[in-house]
Amino acid sequence: MTGAIADVVPLEERAIRLDPMGPFGGGHYQRIGMAELFQSHLDQAVSLFEKARTAHAARQSEWVYQAIPGLPPLMRSKETAAGPRTH
Repeated sequence: MTGAIADVVPLEERAIRLDPMGPFGGGHYQRIGMAELFQSHLDQAVSLFEKARTAHAARQSEWVYQAIPGLPPLMRSKETAAGPRTH
């Protein structure tokens, strides 16, 4: 894969709109999730990885199952680095 990370999301979303029940839906969500992860949008990435896992559970890539449990510690470390939350 080559190109700008920002270009991934609209292209993959368009592919989902063109064929929402297609066999590659999980792959589209997975690639959007990777783009979000690379941009440090951890909450969105986790949500998209879960959609990818649901979309094609039988054919899901093994790394997604490994990535989801590893993201909460990253999210906690990001929150501690940012300092305490004020609501």
